[in-house]
Amino acid sequence: MTDKSILIVDDEAIVLISLKTSLQCHFENRFSYETALDGEEALMIVVAIKIRYPNVASIMITGHANDEAKKRVLSEAGTIRIFDKPWKTIELIQTIESVCYSIK
Repeated sequence: MTDKSILIVDDEAIVLISLKTSLQCHFENRFSYETALDGEEALMIVVAIKIRYPNVASIMITGHANDEAKKRVLSEAGTIRIFDKPWKTIELIQTIESVCYSIK
């Protein structure tokens, strides 16, 4: 079992399934994968986790967030990068790889 997790949040189940499948295909069992359909709830979870585990990293993919919401995620959740939809999977994977190497 891994001690690293990826939380995938989107209000569309098909996006969750697609992204989770893409990440699992690339990273296999290097992570545990969790999904949620509610962005506000996920933000609260990430903020709570960040308080307890300050080295946790988050990456956001959004199709709807305005600049204020993005600033909030960057400051409160310690998000290191925000991708706008549609995202480029290779860039997302490279970012995840980079984060994993930087927080060992």
